[in-house]
Amino acid sequence: MTVVRTTSQHAGGGGSLGWLSLFPPLAQLALCALLAPGCNDKGTEPEPGPGSIAVTSTPTGAAIFLNGSPTGAVTDATLSGLAPGSYAVAVAKDCNAPDPTSRDVTVSADQTAQAAFTLAALTNTGAVDVSSTPAEAEILVDGAPAGKTTPATLPCVAAGSHVIRVEIDGYAAAPESLFVNVAVGGSVDAAFDLSIIAQSRIVLVDHFSNTSCDPCRVPEENLETARSALGSDVFVSIASHLNFPSAADPFYLANAQQFLERGASILYMPVILADGDSLAAPEYNDYTTLRAKIEASAAVAPPYDVIVRTKVVGDSLIAFGTVRKRAATAGDDVLTVAVIETAIDYDAANGISQFDDIVRRFLPATAGEAISVAVGAEHDFRYAVRIGSGWAVPNLEAVAWVRSPSTGAVYQTGSSL
Repeated sequence: MTVVRTTSQHAGGGGSLGWLSLFPPLAQLALCALLAPGCNDKGTEPEPGPGSIAVTSTPTGAAIFLNGSPTGAVTDATLSGLAPGSYAVAVAKDCNAPDPTSRDVTVSADQTAQAAFTLAALTNTGAVDVSSTPAEAEILVDGAPAGKTTPATLPCVAAGSHVIRVEIDGYAAAPESLFVNVAVGGSVDAAFDLSIIAQSRIVLVDHFSNTSCDPCRVPEENLETARSALGSDVFVSIASHLNFPSAADPFYLANAQQFLERGASILYMPVILADGDSLAAPEYNDYTTLRAKIEASAAVAPPYDVIVRTKVVGDSLIAFGTVRKRAATAGDDVLTVAVIETAIDYDAANGISQFDDIVRRFLPATAGEAISVAVGAEHDFRYAVRIGSGWAVPNLEAVAWVRSPSTGAVYQTGSSL
């Protein structure tokens, strides 16, 4: 998705140097080199960038959570690349109680907010062994994140009665919660079974763009409006940037090989597909028509349920989840996962200033992976990608979809958004 400025401004076209746009791109670069530094001067102040949160604790070494999700960082650390807005920050450390349990922090552009915690060592405690099928469910004790995923031992739970729950988006737990009575020095078990909740269809809007593509602006603005109105429970979008009209597009350069592989047959832009169905200009340039196309696709019952989650391990992002087949399809199908980054501030030549669906990597490869799943059966997947330089980890998400290899039709999409 994109956030678009109210006026379009082309690279190199500001101030008295607008005549540069009359020259071919290579000639523009050469003239810029001769005229620097004024060549890139648009006569405006730089737009504000993302903000950050400095999270500290006494003592240090506590896992940091942002809006209830683990960041992979431990205190003291700074979470950078955050879009302005409100965030809930929490920390967790074995055998310590944080004070406060959570802080609401407001992030401003180009500013670093503070979130400080004090950890008190716990005494008179026992242990709780928590397990689930499938594993890697978030564990909550008395409604607060424990900072661990199943299976795990919580070694320092205060003696007394507690409510244990586990959560994975898209799954229902049985039982919903367990009451345990923890004795000093003792240990109790808490086991859960998780089942996928039948999903409504989530539409995949797959579009090809370039930061210098003027015709791309209106449909991308329409997509942003539709996303705000419908939400990620109805559709998600992914953007692949190609090397025309400008090969200097920074998003293309960051993932050039995969984007060229995906766009080998594309001769013009924009190209926008809804669940694999290519839309025409009258459809994507009119907001009402575009929204109607998305809602019509979302009304079709999907033959799959798709769950995808992410976690950070060291210098890598892990995208993992489960595909469950609910109805027959023509044959074996293809699963693809895209790691996308949201809230990227970039002053593009076509007037777009924020990008919310840029694909950083396709996993396990551009073409995805063939899967064979019987009706009623499940297929688990797990892919890893090294986090690239400049990627804002808190803004990384995963989108997974299953499609027909023969028609390209997308059967169902899942997202960690």
